[in-house]
Amino acid sequence: MSEPADGVQNQLAKLKKKYAADLPQKVARVEEQISTFLAADWSQDICFATYRQIHSLAGSAGTYGFGELGTTARTGEHLIKKSLESKTPLGAPERQELAVVLSKMKELAAAAAG
Repeated sequence: MSEPADGVQNQLAKLKKKYAADLPQKVARVEEQISTFLAADWSQDICFATYRQIHSLAGSAGTYGFGELGTTARTGEHLIKKSLESKTPLGAPERQELAVVLSKMKELAAAAAG
């Protein structure tokens, strides 16, 4: 490979490493937002903020090569989106599923961070 291509690959590897190191904090912020969403009376603003945060993580995780984390976050995103579209809080089964999703996200983020 040529030197410029090697330089680009090195930069991409550094970005991925930094992103991986930051994943536990990113997931913790999503967890905080989800906790706020679940604890408060249903609010479109809070629901939308929660949706945007988990949506962003789902997309960026996939972009940086953490496909399983991205897919897991996408599952949580779909749960929040249902609430946003129906303008109703999540029911008990959805809350339980979201808890499982969040637990898996934390596990994957910790593994990625090494």
